[in-house]
Amino acid sequence: MDTRAVKSSTRVKLQFAAAAKSIEHEIVACIRPDIAGTFSIGADLANAVNAHATDDEKNRIIDALLPRANPALDDRRGDHHREFLRVLGVTDFV
Repeated sequence: MDTRAVKSSTRVKLQFAAAAKSIEHEIVACIRPDIAGTFSIGADLANAVNAHATDDEKNRIIDALLPRANPALDDRRGDHHREFLRVLGVTDFV
């Protein structure tokens, strides 16, 4: 197997994950800037939201992110959004 192809594939996956995290971070920052402001790349933002956001705030975050997690959109970032939402207790993405 060509290692350049593997590196390129890995790079693309990382770029999509970074884009998804950026969207998630932006949504959380609009609703709970204190949680988003202390977030670092090594932290788990979904678990931080679970630990510190009120139920109303979690629901607002879910409502903002859920349309992006729809599998029918065929958006590669959707996998990451669905993982984020699963941590918040969402299991239905249609």
